[in-house]
Amino acid sequence: MKKIMNLDWDNIRCFIEVAEHRSFTSAAQKLKVSVATVARRITALEEQLGLKVFERSPSGVDLTEHGLVIFGLSKPGSEYLYQVERVADSLSKKVQKQPIRISGIETVINEILTPQLPALLKQDPDLVVELIVSHENNEPNKNETDIGIALERPTVNTLVTRKIFEPKMGLFCSSAYLSGRTPESVDPSSENLLSYTKVYGEILETDWIDGMGLSNNVVFKSNSTEAILRATTQGMGLSLLPIFLGKRRGLIQIPVVPPIPRRELWLVFNDELRSIRHVDKIKKWILDSSHAALYEP
Repeated sequence: MKKIMNLDWDNIRCFIEVAEHRSFTSAAQKLKVSVATVARRITALEEQLGLKVFERSPSGVDLTEHGLVIFGLSKPGSEYLYQVERVADSLSKKVQKQPIRISGIETVINEILTPQLPALLKQDPDLVVELIVSHENNEPNKNETDIGIALERPTVNTLVTRKIFEPKMGLFCSSAYLSGRTPESVDPSSENLLSYTKVYGEILETDWIDGMGLSNNVVFKSNSTEAILRATTQGMGLSLLPIFLGKRRGLIQIPVVPPIPRRELWLVFNDELRSIRHVDKIKKWILDSSHAALYEP
């Protein structure tokens, strides 16, 4: 049997990113290296393992049967190595306070958590909090975050999850777009729609548009909620938004039948974080901030 030892962590990291993004190019962008470097590291890993871990497909790069086994072993270990890197970086810089990093989609960070941040820091001035906008919709990046708010429940066993928020969704436009019409007179099938790119994968907003057969009505796409909000405010068309956010921005809700499903948001963190100081306080703050947005006037 071939003896395997001294596996290069950088090769493993490249392997994990390619496996998760199903693309050498996307992995290279995430790791801030060239595509050639990613390809070279994957080749080096395959040679050391004596296994082929990827194969090309029309839709991207797929794990082989052996690759799936290696990924299942590598992924949990990578989560702890990311934490080691972070702590070591803090210690080397003699940082006294290690920040609690919280990630979520743009709406969660900008519209739910940031407005409530002063209240949290007033309760505990020793806290250092980093809020990170993420495009990961089901599992926070362990290199970037301690606690995440995800759009769907992750399936990774090492993660602790809790449903925290189910905001109602609505279809909104500006008064300028209505141009004197009543909201009840608007038929979405005859209107311009504003939506997301596929950066989040399959999410409620894009699924609803596809399910209603309205894909051809989409005239603008962005990976940014703020960009979609600005386009809606400027009268470019209708967009699907959390009701609290549409009302907060002074937009007009369009009646939709049947009602649009609620979105789910999940609190996600690693089991080992249970023992870290401040974590319980942070979790309660996230829950309180979510409910404040849900029930605001």
